[in-house]
Amino acid sequence: GGDPFRNGMMSFMIGGGAVQEYLEEAAVLAVQLREEDEASFLRFAVHLVLYVDSVFPELSTRLAVPADDDGTEYGEVTLREFLLLRYASFLASNRNLWSQVALYASLLSNQHMIDMYADFLLQVHGDAERQMTLEQAREFFPEGADIVVLRNVVRDMILGDQEDFTRFPGEPLAPSGISPVNARMMRSIHWM
Repeated sequence: GGDPFRNGMMSFMIGGGAVQEYLEEAAVLAVQLREEDEASFLRFAVHLVLYVDSVFPELSTRLAVPADDDGTEYGEVTLREFLLLRYASFLASNRNLWSQVALYASLLSNQHMIDMYADFLLQVHGDAERQMTLEQAREFFPEGADIVVLRNVVRDMILGDQEDFTRFPGEPLAPSGISPVNARMMRSIHWM
């Protein structure tokens, strides 16, 4: 109970198992909170786990993913990866924060980075946003990863589910006489 930030300071002063216990409890709290509280505390938890991962890597490997959400949608992941995926997804869901997605995605394992960023790019439709997101991928990702991401975006646009088609937020309507699925396939050229 109490103030989670104060509890964090106390756990580091106590040391030992108190740090691990606090980090795991903070992760649970970070995924349970909603709206602005979630974003703020999730950002705090991500940065704290990144710090612990760089200073105490052996502790970082022992941190458990929250029991309420065991990470099955992401496969087997560390707490660091789990929180980064959650935070990058939060950033991707808020158009005003898109400029930060590549940075946080770059801290993920290569496969999660590629999958997460490709999924994110499916909702990017404006030329200026497309240019910004690609420049950031080239800046933050390992060499050649941007090409793999683009390949996945184009593939997903072309091979997307034709039975249960759902328009992405911000995606333009299909021109008259062209099915939405075909219009999306045609728009995939913008990513090449």
